[in-house]
Amino acid sequence: REVMAHEMGHYVLNHGGKGTAFLGIFIFIGFSLAALIFNRVIAKRGPAWGVSGIADPAGFPLLMLIFATYGFMLTPISNTIGRNIEREADAFAINAARQPDAAAMVALKLGKYRKLEPSPVEEFIFFDHPSGRSRIRMAMDWKAAQLPCGEIR
Repeated sequence: REVMAHEMGHYVLNHGGKGTAFLGIFIFIGFSLAALIFNRVIAKRGPAWGVSGIADPAGFPLLMLIFATYGFMLTPISNTIGRNIEREADAFAINAARQPDAAAMVALKLGKYRKLEPSPVEEFIFFDHPSGRSRIRMAMDWKAAQLPCGEIR
C-alpha cells in the first residue's frame, strides 16, 4: 500500500506536469546558453578551427562539450528538485496509507541498491531521491506525532 500511495501521490500532486515544466525551462536555458557560448567561442577561434558557424558539423564537438558541461552543472539542481518531489510523494503516501512501519521497510529494502546514509555533499550532488535514513526518519517522526491519535496500522 505504501508504494502504491507514493506513486498515487505523484499523480495527485501533478509531479508529471511540474517535471515537464522544469525540463522545458532547463532545455530552453540550455539551448540559449549553448548558442551564446558557441557563437562567442567561434567568433574568437572559429577561423583557426575551421568552423564557420553553429550549423557547421565541425563545431559539433564544441557544442557537445557545452551541453555536457551544462548538464553536469545542472545535476545538483535537478537532483534537489527531484528530492523535493519525492519527499512530497512520501508525505502524501504516509498520510494516505498511514503505515509508517511499511514506509520504513520500503526504505530499508531500497537501501540494498542505494546508500542508506550518504554524506550531505553526496546527497546534494548524486541523489535524486531522499536517502533511506531521511525517509525512515520522516516515517518515524510521523508515527511519533500520530501515536496519541491511535490511528496507526
